[in-house]
Amino acid sequence: MKKRQVAILDFGSSKLSAIVGEQGVNNTFVVKGKRELAYEGFFEGEFLDLEELEQVIEKIISDLRSDCKEPFTRLYVGIPGEFVTVVLKEKTISYERKKKITQREVNELYDEAYRLKTNRYRIVNRSAIYFVLDDNRRIVNPIGLTSEKLGGYVSYSLADVSFERIIRPMLDKAGVNDVVFVSSALAESMYLFEPEQRDRFAMLLDVGHLTSTLVMVRGDGVLYQKSIPFGGGLITADLCSYLNIGYATADQLKRKISISRSAPSAVYEISDGEEVYAFPAEKCNDIVRNNLDTLCESVEDCLSRCEVKFPENLPLHVTGGGVLPMRGCKEYIANRLNRVVDGVVPNSPTENKPTDSSKFGLLNYALKKEENENVGFLQKIFGRR
Repeated sequence: MKKRQVAILDFGSSKLSAIVGEQGVNNTFVVKGKRELAYEGFFEGEFLDLEELEQVIEKIISDLRSDCKEPFTRLYVGIPGEFVTVVLKEKTISYERKKKITQREVNELYDEAYRLKTNRYRIVNRSAIYFVLDDNRRIVNPIGLTSEKLGGYVSYSLADVSFERIIRPMLDKAGVNDVVFVSSALAESMYLFEPEQRDRFAMLLDVGHLTSTLVMVRGDGVLYQKSIPFGGGLITADLCSYLNIGYATADQLKRKISISRSAPSAVYEISDGEEVYAFPAEKCNDIVRNNLDTLCESVEDCLSRCEVKFPENLPLHVTGGGVLPMRGCKEYIANRLNRVVDGVVPNSPTENKPTDSSKFGLLNYALKKEENENVGFLQKIFGRR
């Protein structure tokens, strides 16, 4: 049987990533085409340059098509955390007698638990933190079991319709009409954390170029999600400002920084052609530490406002390219938050960088979605539900 392939478009806060791929062996991917283009990005819920964004989308779709021998029609588009909010609902449905639970009953539960009453948002994902049967067991997957009732604690990812109103016409112009919008935070979390880990709670902080997203998950759903207006690009901007240097030089400098270095005479040397510049390590480190303090304060504020009960000692997993490339940042955040902090990247021999997490999380989600739809189609053909 021919392997199914999918196409995805991931919106980072400084780069667009597009991939066409199929499932490989041992949870790896076979990439048929891959493109990445820089753009101005978004900040606090707004794209910074719509005209440029349209041009970049048109080019990246065109370039991706030129990479692939087979044309793609459907495109899975990841919606960044800034444009998504999460709603949690509980619901129980009782039946007249015991019945076998199928996807139809699960969908009915999702429909009954929450009905959207605003035009500002659209439901893009719905999934269960857990289900409950008539024996009061909490389970992850009730399909195939028999029960007189089906209850659930359900998570709904709601996308601000402004995102789709901006992006869909641009994709139409690029020749893509079949679009599936997905919460990037949900897809990334389901990919980075194994089911056993999610059953016990998992917390993820994806630090991008301009923005970060804090996510808490359990089971197959998002318990809590909050966007933070902070990214690695703001650290670069501060290096520019305080050291009076250009952005390219500051970005090169940032990649050399190790905030665990403390010798007063230490310097970071940056070469620019034949010129070599030296910057005092302690001053550079202080600039980074001050920015990390801002990030940590935002995380602490988010967790203090979180209405969901979670383990106090829950580790924080950090991904994205915003801070992990700088040595010592993970340890500094851990000390500042008084919490175990681990870096997390895709568990793949080829896609194993922090910057890979979001785009390959979306690719993984799209492949599983297509597989499930194909199974459902075959079951209908053969008369099984």
